[in-house]
Amino acid sequence: MATREAHIDQAKHNRNFAKQLLQVAPEFRDWAVIAAFYAAVHYVEACFYEVPAIKHSDHRANPHNFRKVELAKCSSKELYLHYNLLFEAAHKARYLQSAMTRSSAVASLRLISTDAARTLIEVDLPTVQELLEKEYHVKLA
Repeated sequence: MATREAHIDQAKHNRNFAKQLLQVAPEFRDWAVIAAFYAAVHYVEACFYEVPAIKHSDHRANPHNFRKVELAKCSSKELYLHYNLLFEAAHKARYLQSAMTRSSAVASLRLISTDAARTLIEVDLPTVQELLEKEYHVKLA
């Protein structure tokens, strides 16, 4: 199990990668969104590390589902909303949810526009970080 500090360091690393990738190679915005989501995951794990009732999700059968359920139970609706936007966009990018054929798979990559990716990275991810800090009384910066 990673330490709280390791999760924070990885979150910062993923966040910086997402920002830089979107800036220098917007055609890879799907990967930028995935990196932003995993930054959020590590911010959440850093907070969960400090909560004895939750602990860490790496020993769970489905850690993504566990994380979402715990956030829904223990956090504000606003925090859950911003986290879930990142979760859903990254899921769409990773698994091509609407892809039925090769041509629709290519088209589904375009479902996340550059503007949407920018909003996820520059608005939703920082909001997740800020709300986690406020609600869990931890410093993630």
